[in-house]
Amino acid sequence: MDQSNRVQSIHQTAKAFLLHQNDHPNLAINKQQSHTRIAGICLKFLASNSLKGQRLRRMKNASSVLTPGAEFADYACLFFSDHLQKCSSEDSTTWNLLCEFLNSSVLLWIEYLARIGKLYHITRTAKNLRAYLMRRVKYLTPLSSQKWSLETWINDLIRLSAKFRTSLTISPSSIHTLILAICPSESIISKTYASRQRGLVVKGLTDKT
Repeated sequence: MDQSNRVQSIHQTAKAFLLHQNDHPNLAINKQQSHTRIAGICLKFLASNSLKGQRLRRMKNASSVLTPGAEFADYACLFFSDHLQKCSSEDSTTWNLLCEFLNSSVLLWIEYLARIGKLYHITRTAKNLRAYLMRRVKYLTPLSSQKWSLETWINDLIRLSAKFRTSLTISPSSIHTLILAICPSESIISKTYASRQRGLVVKGLTDKT
């Protein structure tokens, strides 16, 4: 036991013995269940007003010293898709939380990544979402609107990162106004969020997709 009352395994052989699932099932860690649980926790946070609160704190405080809440916000924004990619594809609760996040808070997530200088995680997330969808698709109907929606989000996130990374780095909040206004009208980001935002409206865009 260390000074923080944490158990530290001195020898790897002891660790392997204690965590051997056949001999000690109560100590065993089911990786898929664990990833499912963590993915769910992260997605609940990202889809809630908690991310908006952390975003405001980021805007007011440029200090590199993070509060515990900010540390979790960073973790959820950066790594939720890694857990999602390894979670149970059969679990409908996690799938519904992902759809809720995409339909409610993905712009806040993009802005947050821009503020912490980690926009490259947009592409990483899109790749993880594609891997997750490939496993999840067998539990969906062939004409599932949610399946189509996620496929479109994956493509649009990659395009968004490629076209607007520099602009987002300069002005993270532009994702809600300027960038949203010039996204093609048939893109999933425009269809989902354009009607909710007030401000700049660009008329006469020639490319709808």
